[in-house]
Amino acid sequence: MQELEGIKPSAIQSAYWNDGRLTSANAYVSMLLDIADNAFAKSRNSVTDEDIGPEAFYHLRIFRQHFGKWVDCNLDQGPFVLVHGDFEPDNLLANESMEVECFLDWERSRVVPRQFFKPPLWFDDPNPVRLAYTDSSVANALENCTDIEWFAFRYLDVKCYRDQDLATRVKAFMDEDPSRKEFIKRKLEEFIAYEAELERVQKPSRE
Repeated sequence: MQELEGIKPSAIQSAYWNDGRLTSANAYVSMLLDIADNAFAKSRNSVTDEDIGPEAFYHLRIFRQHFGKWVDCNLDQGPFVLVHGDFEPDNLLANESMEVECFLDWERSRVVPRQFFKPPLWFDDPNPVRLAYTDSSVANALENCTDIEWFAFRYLDVKCYRDQDLATRVKAFMDEDPSRKEFIKRKLEEFIAYEAELERVQKPSRE
């Protein structure tokens, strides 16, 4: 989707690839963080409101800080694990004894660092669950950068800043660097222009 929008995440990927592949867990993390920052900075609809924009900008920053503490540098060279990517009950075939015979729909499968192993929530076997980091939603947010704002708001604000008012923190963040206010202003202007352009495209012709 980002590639179709013209914000070129592939250019970021290429900067981290070694002969078309990643060989480092830390490089994988840095690449995904850079893609998230790039999406926020270049997408024409990443800031849709003058109040929500600064908050989203702030949450992106504290997520990056939190992730620096979460990633295990000792696992930089592996192990790496295969994940299915869409491990839902609908993608399992079972026999009459309810024994799983096979898994379907592997198009989202990939090899990732072990910290990114996320067993499905419905999975009842305790052993694979123990392999996963307890905050598996951290990895999920990074691999789906549109979830970063949700994760930071629902998790980091509560866990790390429970005694500090969010509005006060956001204001301090924006006041810390005047260029941040200019950035949000520019992003809002881009969105307004984007909305106007979208409306023109979608408006049926009266001729």
